[in-house]
Amino acid sequence: MNIALQTLLCGVLLFGGVLLLVVAHRSAQERLGRNRFVGVRTSATMRSDDAFRIGNREAASATRLGGVISVVSGVAVLFAPAGGPLGVGIAIVGTAAMLGFVILGGVRGHRAAQSHGA
Repeated sequence: MNIALQTLLCGVLLFGGVLLLVVAHRSAQERLGRNRFVGVRTSATMRSDDAFRIGNREAASATRLGGVISVVSGVAVLFAPAGGPLGVGIAIVGTAAMLGFVILGGVRGHRAAQSHGA
């Protein structure tokens, strides 16, 4: 892997991780307003402001973990030996783990919002 790809992967993972951490923080504090861009946006969470708040609060811990994994992966990619496959492997595994936790957060948030409406 060349240094340009390594830097790009690092930047994408760091940027995505920081974004997830900000969203998770605002969700946990119930300060993420219903919107069209970030947070858990399912039929259940978009039903009302209260459902959105509850769903995203429930998703915050898994989203935060996904953000931490993304940031750590980005830093690890930056320090991986240049020219080898290790950096790409770290990026792939880190991205998969991050996505897994974000999806878990989405499922938890959707279920919490559904339970709230029932």
